[in-house]
Amino acid sequence: MLLLFRVFDIMLLIFGAAVWCTDRGYTKRFGSESAYLAKILQKDGSGLKKALSPDLSITEGTRKMVLKRLKAIQRWYWLSQKKATLVWMLLLQECLVVFAKQNTGLIIVEAALLVVVTLIMVASWRTDKARVEIEVELKKYEDRLWFEYTKA
Repeated sequence: MLLLFRVFDIMLLIFGAAVWCTDRGYTKRFGSESAYLAKILQKDGSGLKKALSPDLSITEGTRKMVLKRLKAIQRWYWLSQKKATLVWMLLLQECLVVFAKQNTGLIIVEAALLVVVTLIMVASWRTDKARVEIEVELKKYEDRLWFEYTKA
């Protein structure tokens, strides 16, 4: 049983590292297409909601995709902003590994901490991925969107 928990713990660490690497890639890519769209999509993307006026001539498929991705940003935004919590939980987990007596209960606690940390990283990955997809999709409409955003 102890071996199973250790394997699970290691798998969570590897999965967390993979999520962090892909999120880092999306974070670096965000804003590379358009600085104006990056400004509109900051935080929870509420600026884009203002800029998407009904008279904006966007295809229906594009509008649906953008609204779907915007919903994803708003759904995961609150969790993705918990970076300080993530750091403190990782610090607590590291202290437990170094100073506490290793037994089954401790490994379960460590795994639970890693699950929470991984959820925070997945939320950040989801929001960054949605921002990049919206930015790529709306690149050709950036001037009109910026006009609507500054007017609103």
